[in-house]
Amino acid sequence: LARVLAALLEQARGVRGALVLGDAEAATVEARMELGQSPRVGPSVPLGAARDLPAKLVQRVLRAQHAVVLGDPDEADVDDPYLRGRPALSVLCVPIVRGGDVRGAVYLENDLVEHAFSSRQIVAVQTLAAQAAIAIENARLYESLDAQVRERTEALEVALARAQVASRVKSTFLATMSHELKTPLNAILGYADYLRERATLDTEGRKGVETIRRSGAHLLGVIDDILDMARLEAGRVELDPRPAALRDLAREAVDFVAPIARRKGLRLAIDADGDLPARVEVDASRLRQVLLNLLDNAVKFAVSGQVTLRLTVVRAEPASVRVRVEVEDTGPGIDAARLGSIFEPFEQAGARADRSRGTGLGLAITQGIVELMGGEIGVRSTPGVGSTFGFELELPVTDGRPMPTPTPRPSTRDPVVPLPAPDRARLAALAEAGKLTRVAELAHEIAERDPRHAAMAQRIEALAFDFDDRAILALLADDV
Repeated sequence: LARVLAALLEQARGVRGALVLGDAEAATVEARMELGQSPRVGPSVPLGAARDLPAKLVQRVLRAQHAVVLGDPDEADVDDPYLRGRPALSVLCVPIVRGGDVRGAVYLENDLVEHAFSSRQIVAVQTLAAQAAIAIENARLYESLDAQVRERTEALEVALARAQVASRVKSTFLATMSHELKTPLNAILGYADYLRERATLDTEGRKGVETIRRSGAHLLGVIDDILDMARLEAGRVELDPRPAALRDLAREAVDFVAPIARRKGLRLAIDADGDLPARVEVDASRLRQVLLNLLDNAVKFAVSGQVTLRLTVVRAEPASVRVRVEVEDTGPGIDAARLGSIFEPFEQAGARADRSRGTGLGLAITQGIVELMGGEIGVRSTPGVGSTFGFELELPVTDGRPMPTPTPRPSTRDPVVPLPAPDRARLAALAEAGKLTRVAELAHEIAERDPRHAAMAQRIEALAFDFDDRAILALLADDV
């Protein structure tokens, strides 16, 4: 538009001019032009308030939609204060018309000579005025589109902010409710533990107590899954990468699910590349949790055949390695229609009849942890053949660096103060549920909370890292 205005002044050999937009009832002066200067856009001034052009003359052009050419002010048939007392003033005012509607006008003047605008120049100005109409139309369309984009962007930002607030409220609610549920559950488990150890019960009574303990352990696992999911959604999970051996992590995870696999007649295998680095920097606890979730699902749903944990080096650099981790099973597979939602919270991988345990949060938690580590988990599946869950991680190589000195285990001769009954009950329930990562975390919390219980808590923490759930349960049974 600025180029069109500059061309108007140059072609007409005018000295100054203005661009007026709108009709006769609501016109505004939007731009001004002067010989030797760039057009100045804004500020917008109502035509009736403008003092640097003949407003009445321009209004007449807007109403009539016809050009007006004055060789000198005496030719004007309107009484306009701007034209009075200016004998050497030539004026040209051309309407801007688009689609039969007036969109504004171009006003030009020359106060150096009379009859400054020739017929050729008038034609040129009319042509350029038509181009100005197109430019104005395009500018208005762009402004309208820009306004719509801004409006929709603002609406999306508001919706996103509301969704984020709702997500935080939900996560806070889940975390609060989970903690509220744990308080009475700990009391139930503690009393069940007391009855099992000290009460004289008949066979039916002992079965009832064991049912309470198993149900409590299951509920405790559900609550822990909900807390994990809430922490992930709230962004409160932080990684603690340290040097670790991937082969050892793989072996620990496979060994952990081995008893269940043996009972089902499943074979377990680890397929690790020979050039896998001895040690990498990773949050071993969280990676172990991911491997256990995937292996546990594979073993749970596979009826026969084999479950394989595969570690493949995708790319190796001196200081880092990209590793692909896959868990492959020969289970029933997953229908293609369900693959898109398999990682949604409360979804489960197997057929509905197979969902005998679990909350449906395991894969959602696994996905959240993998993404936190910088990876992206996916799944391939063929019904009747099996499924493969896999992800890739970029990990720093720590070969040659000394392993961190492990916290020394307390001597068996250290004075041991029995743990509080609720803590013992909760630790036992977690160990029975196979939540040894949670056992280690809780034992660490107990040791920090009360130094009197540090010796026993540290023993339990060490046994949890050794995946020795039987020793943990035996130690808790003796801790009375």
